[in-house]
Amino acid sequence: MKSIWKYLFLLTIIASCGDIESVEIETPFEETKNEKIEGYTAVDIELIDQTVEIQIPSEKLSGHKPEIITNNTGVTSLQIGKNFKLEFTEQNTDISAVEKDIRNEIFYTTTILEKTDDLIVYERGLPDGSDKHVHFCKVLKSGDLSLMVKTAKNSQFKKSHVDRMIKSTNTIKTRNTLLVKRK
Repeated sequence: MKSIWKYLFLLTIIASCGDIESVEIETPFEETKNEKIEGYTAVDIELIDQTVEIQIPSEKLSGHKPEIITNNTGVTSLQIGKNFKLEFTEQNTDISAVEKDIRNEIFYTTTILEKTDDLIVYERGLPDGSDKHVHFCKVLKSGDLSLMVKTAKNSQFKKSHVDRMIKSTNTIKTRNTLLVKRK
């Protein structure tokens, strides 16, 4: 909340200087890193209240162009081939709530493989032990902004696929646009 007040204060001071211009402010989420990954390329994902940048495997590395689609419920999907499918949702939640939802799934049995303050990796399968696949969910926060990034629900991933997607989510940073006046 403090960061929003800082931006509003800055906007108020600059607002008296002339014409309006937009200025992009780039900030990492608290949980992400700003390191460039070799063989990866940065893409912008337009969400409802924010734009985020994420490094993804390049077309040369993956053999596929990224596809970004936003559905009518506000979920934005990023897909690169069949083994890299992420869903972005602006949702105020935490990993404990996500874990509760995962454990309460009716049709699947779930085993938690890894859990931290912002990440949960789990294996889910049918009750008879068949059709097991690995998924993850990560919750990122930057000031008042909250973002949930997870594997696409109806997809089947191996642990190596999930590890590559988590590597990408570790690079996410938000891009806030601030309108300011210029002379």
